[in-house]
Amino acid sequence: PGDKLNLDIDVRGKGAMLAVMTQGGQRIYRPGEHFRRYENYNYEISAALSKPNPEMNSLKVCQSTINCTIEPGATLFYLPDPTVPYRSSAFEERRVFNCQFASAASDNNNNDQGSLIAVDWYSSGR
Repeated sequence: PGDKLNLDIDVRGKGAMLAVMTQGGQRIYRPGEHFRRYENYNYEISAALSKPNPEMNSLKVCQSTINCTIEPGATLFYLPDPTVPYRSSAFEERRVFNCQFASAASDNNNNDQGSLIAVDWYSSGR
């Protein structure tokens, strides 16, 4: 019943740049009546779930996992439109950004690292 999005983004190579944008806000609606009939469905998530919870997968909520790797000398601009959660909706989102450093043993002995500009914003629904 809950939608799931898994996205891996890799920005590779010195001087590489990638801009990730969306065409509209990500809207999180409460599920229809037919989804609420499932035994494991719980759309009122408590604040206690702000920490990663291995049991979250058993709940019927919308989930989004985005893993980004930015190699040394590369840049990622992560600029999505806002997430809009509506009343009685349930949503779990994880964004992992891994900005890598150049090895001290590299040929050019530079201190390059991956660069990131990211926006994380929410807007209230109805």
